[in-house]
Amino acid sequence: VVLTYQNDSIQSKVEGLLQKEATVLGHQILGGFTCDVSSSSSEQHTMDTTLPLQLADVLQDRPLHAIVHSLAHAPNLKTTPLLQTSMEDFTKAHEISAYSLISVARATQSFLATDNNNSSITALSYLGAVRAIPGYNSMGPAKASLEAVVRGLALEMAPSTRVNAVSAGPIATLSAKGGIANFGSMLEDVNQRAPLGNVTQEQVASTVEFLASEGTGITGQTIYVDGGYSIVGGPALTQP
Repeated sequence: VVLTYQNDSIQSKVEGLLQKEATVLGHQILGGFTCDVSSSSSEQHTMDTTLPLQLADVLQDRPLHAIVHSLAHAPNLKTTPLLQTSMEDFTKAHEISAYSLISVARATQSFLATDNNNSSITALSYLGAVRAIPGYNSMGPAKASLEAVVRGLALEMAPSTRVNAVSAGPIATLSAKGGIANFGSMLEDVNQRAPLGNVTQEQVASTVEFLASEGTGITGQTIYVDGGYSIVGGPALTQP
């Protein structure tokens, strides 16, 4: 397992959590690197130089089988409606949330396993990419861009690498709770309307793991893991 994190302030939290999970699952953390894609200079330095060098050092000629792209940010998301979003903030949201997937794919391509569709890249998205979600504002177009990038990379990186997205139900992460104005209402609505209720982190992780497994024959797709919320229209059902 190789992980990246935004900056040193969250390094201990991420590494501590992953170390705990890796111990339970019997995996080894090979390395961890700072990767702050909110800074263009930092992103290019990390992606084009540091990340490939670090990967080469820890992988020791072993192929990289799976990459998970789990990052997004839209400046002033919590306070600025889409109609009032500046071009600078709109562009930054796309740069961080969507273009970063291109950067990751380019920087890691030479390390990915190349035989029998044996490597995968999975990005995490949300229903706001295809639906108008109150409070999601400029992140909606950014996630739509991300899903379009997934399809484009799936075409360009075939047949050796599969590229997909998982559109998960709302998960109460630190960034979601702190960055989306009506996140509590989003959770409540999913719990009321989704046929299976909201999903857990473990269910989302299981789907990502499935997409990373060999022989799935799936690429360029957005898989909804939201308890069925995305299929439902009309008022919430009254529970008996």
